[in-house]
Amino acid sequence: MGVLNKIFLLFVLGLFIIPNVIYAVPQGTIFFKTGSQGKMYGYNDFSFSLIPGKTHFGNVAIYLGKDRITNQNMILTLTSKGIQKMPAKYFVNLDKGEKFLGAKIPKGFNGLSEIMKKHIFTQRDEKFDITYQKQKGPQSGDWTSVGFVEKIFESANSKQLAYHHRQKQSQDLNYYYSDLDITPDGYDKKSVINKKGDVFSKTKEFSKTHSLIENKEFKKFLNKQAKSVIGSNKNIAKNIYGKVFDNERYFFFQYTQFIQPTLKKVDI
Repeated sequence: MGVLNKIFLLFVLGLFIIPNVIYAVPQGTIFFKTGSQGKMYGYNDFSFSLIPGKTHFGNVAIYLGKDRITNQNMILTLTSKGIQKMPAKYFVNLDKGEKFLGAKIPKGFNGLSEIMKKHIFTQRDEKFDITYQKQKGPQSGDWTSVGFVEKIFESANSKQLAYHHRQKQSQDLNYYYSDLDITPDGYDKKSVINKKGDVFSKTKEFSKTHSLIENKEFKKFLNKQAKSVIGSNKNIAKNIYGKVFDNERYFFFQYTQFIQPTLKKVDI
């Protein structure tokens, strides 16, 4: 058999034996990826930066299934441009060196309910929380990707997004959590991971980070690049980045969600 015939035969066989395995992934599966150069805080990067764009959070997305019109596998993810629906093949940016970490789904999850789909698409015009002051909503501009995913699953049985702590007996739907509470609520200030005193939590949503006013790199950034945005108000400069709780600064990291025992691996 000639070389060209062999190549053609391998190509034809490949059409049958190489499956597009994403078809078997359940709707609602959560995709996780690193930041640029494969870095992700808590995964392989243990020096947290307070400079926007150098934080290496990574990102998450919810798999929506195949689009009926375009026939492409679609995801919903949250970037600096806001909540976006896009083909799954664009989730990982190989040019930036991003790495796909894996796909997971909550244990006991029975697929996207109509309520969950409504929550997902109702929030599609919501904006990204560029200052990380809220991270889990409820308003537009209050969401990070991991916070958005958390709220969608927490509110799986509620007609409205649940914004507060678990109170199953409450009649207020804004307080009702489903059994799909991926990451326990709370603020971790003890699981210190570096000399700056930054925390990476494996058991709570929010991890404490070092103070802005102690960070020379961030001060330099503010002085040179952000004065036109925030003016000369020092109080604003101290509090524009991170969620403040009990006078400490916290972040909900994507890798914290990825390692939760409430999730199980989905093979793709």
